[in-house]
Amino acid sequence: MSEGKSIKPFETTKEGLSSLERVRVGDWYWVKNTDFKKGKEVETEDLMCVEHIGSNYVGFRQERDHGCSNVRVHFDEFEGRCREEFKWREHLEQEMLQIQGQMKDIMKKMIEEGRSLMLLPQEGTQDDPEPDSLLPACVTVSPKKYQKELIAFEKRMPELQKEIEELAVDFAVTAKQMALPDLVQLGQVKKALGVVEDRIFTLELYCGLQETVKQISEGEPAKIDTPVHIMQQLLYMDEECLFDYNDGGMDFSKLSEFDAWVVKPENLNRLAPHQRCIVGFRVRRNKKDYGHTDSLWTAWCHINWNEENMETYLLIRNGQNVYRIASPVDFSPRLIPRRDELGEAQFKKVHRDFNWKKHDYDEKEEQIDPNHIEYDDHVEKLDKAIKHYNRVIILLQGMFDRSKIFWPHIGVKLTRDDHMNEWVKCVRDEEEGLPNNSVTWEGYRDQMNKTLRVGKRVWSKWIPDSYGEYRGNSRYPTYTTKEQEVVQRPRVCEVVSIKRDRSAVRISWEVKKYVYAYYDKWGTYVNGHDKVVTRSLWVPIAEVFNVSDYNLGDYKMFLCDKALQGKYLQWVSPLLNAEDEARKAQGRDVSLKSRRKGWKKEKYIDYAGNEDVMESTTGADDE
Repeated sequence: MSEGKSIKPFETTKEGLSSLERVRVGDWYWVKNTDFKKGKEVETEDLMCVEHIGSNYVGFRQERDHGCSNVRVHFDEFEGRCREEFKWREHLEQEMLQIQGQMKDIMKKMIEEGRSLMLLPQEGTQDDPEPDSLLPACVTVSPKKYQKELIAFEKRMPELQKEIEELAVDFAVTAKQMALPDLVQLGQVKKALGVVEDRIFTLELYCGLQETVKQISEGEPAKIDTPVHIMQQLLYMDEECLFDYNDGGMDFSKLSEFDAWVVKPENLNRLAPHQRCIVGFRVRRNKKDYGHTDSLWTAWCHINWNEENMETYLLIRNGQNVYRIASPVDFSPRLIPRRDELGEAQFKKVHRDFNWKKHDYDEKEEQIDPNHIEYDDHVEKLDKAIKHYNRVIILLQGMFDRSKIFWPHIGVKLTRDDHMNEWVKCVRDEEEGLPNNSVTWEGYRDQMNKTLRVGKRVWSKWIPDSYGEYRGNSRYPTYTTKEQEVVQRPRVCEVVSIKRDRSAVRISWEVKKYVYAYYDKWGTYVNGHDKVVTRSLWVPIAEVFNVSDYNLGDYKMFLCDKALQGKYLQWVSPLLNAEDEARKAQGRDVSLKSRRKGWKKEKYIDYAGNEDVMESTTGADDE
């Protein structure tokens, strides 16, 4: 069918309606289809039920043993491929009776063979209560012949059983076919219920029935004529603040710490640069590894924690007033669409065919016009996208009408184009913020490691295990059984040797072990004491990072690159440990205190370049 072809008019029937105009959901038609059998195209005609009527096609459905088969017939091809079946119920009932008859014939054949071999009692007789012989009377004449007949019957039994099972499946499929009109009508009801649910959800979103608002900063609001800026990009809390970077990054339990961090002027002005601003946040981009699951309860906890980590929040700024809103709406992948995301982009289909000569895929773009049989699918996709992005506007209109978050403001009606253009500004930071493709973490690390020499210090992720083997980063310290030595993960070690081909370096570090009380060879009692022992290990040079030649603040080139933030766990530990070492060289305090219940204050290093002591609002177990 060529594109742009107009729909042909149909000849009217005696009832005054064309065959296409008479189509209703739940009607039955014989539909001509093309099937492939043994590598050849075979034309078949299947009895199918009308499931959906689109803008330019009729959708049919047929139940099968492996699921269901769906076929779309364009209006232009409807009269040539479809003919209505008014007596579909009688046809299916006859098919069910035929299947039942085949099953009865097979069962009858099995019973007759069983009786002929004396495996079942003869018709009209009963089993002998106590036969005189261990074999039936017919076997006493020729036992070998009887044995062969039993073996042959045993071999035929699986085939007969398989035939009965296949017929039973066909019977169940035909019975489901009988219920198809009711099933497709139920599908129409579900679609109507979906519309009702969307309207209920929109009302709840507008009224704020399912949202939780927490004000994390209080002060002077913005001026009354300040528009609201909606930031396009969805940000991630763990990538912005870098809390707990040595432990896989922050999670939902650190929301209060994030609130205290984000309201600092340097952080707030970077993330929400406008006086009235909405920024979307998710706790984490990827799931967090909480360690070994030693029970079902632990596994269940880890699953629920990661579900909490995938929750989205809105950070709203109104001058010096800052709010964090938890909403049931998932605002990913972004709060406002890209410039080319809606409109014609939704009506383009890309076909990918593998080219064996190039050993790659060839892509061909097709434009979907209103006459295309998949046009309705793309319209539905566009409607879903518009509905998804409109949720932010509905939520914003609800805040204007029912809350004081953006107070003071004039009466704003976002349904009006002039109000929308004047009071809402879309900031396309995701599209306009170009990533820094000039540097990668691997390239930067290799360049720094080229200047490694004996005596310089490096960051390493390797630690010795209790059995003399070595493993990578761990959330927990390794406890050894030999000499009761406790080995902590070394952050920065010294290089004591380098291979000539510079493929590996030998690192050295000191550990403290406890020596129990003992008697020496002269019989003198020695008290238990701590002893410092030097350990060393060969590691690949790609597993270390040169800390001695690190320049203070170099980590910021990766922190500000949005393309690299999603992989921040690759570079954050070596670079921030190197940053701490550089701060120590300048005599600055870099102590990071662990959070403990009951502490009144905590010190965090703010890697935006500031050091601050913030008040702890809750204990460790109060989250």
